[in-house]
Amino acid sequence: MLLLAPICPFITDKLWTTIYSNESIHLQKFPLRSNDYVDMCKFTKAITDFNSLIWTKKRESTNENGKRYSLRDPIKANIPEELFQFKEDLEEMHNIQV
Repeated sequence: MLLLAPICPFITDKLWTTIYSNESIHLQKFPLRSNDYVDMCKFTKAITDFNSLIWTKKRESTNENGKRYSLRDPIKANIPEELFQFKEDLEEMHNIQV
């Protein structure tokens, strides 16, 4: 709501005072930007490369019926050790069968 307050001042102020506090949204401090994500940036290339590998594998492979895989089809793949903290997300995202 803080982002919308300059654009829709009346409705955001009404919602803010109704839901959060009696103090106007226009008196609130804008949240400071945090750099908590900086340590995760080191995984960007590895995740991008892994995603490309899976998409290429699905595009170039055929299933047991001789049809090409769609991106939703399950596939067998090994997740690199450096990405193990994202294992569950990658398995869900690519429908990886272990």
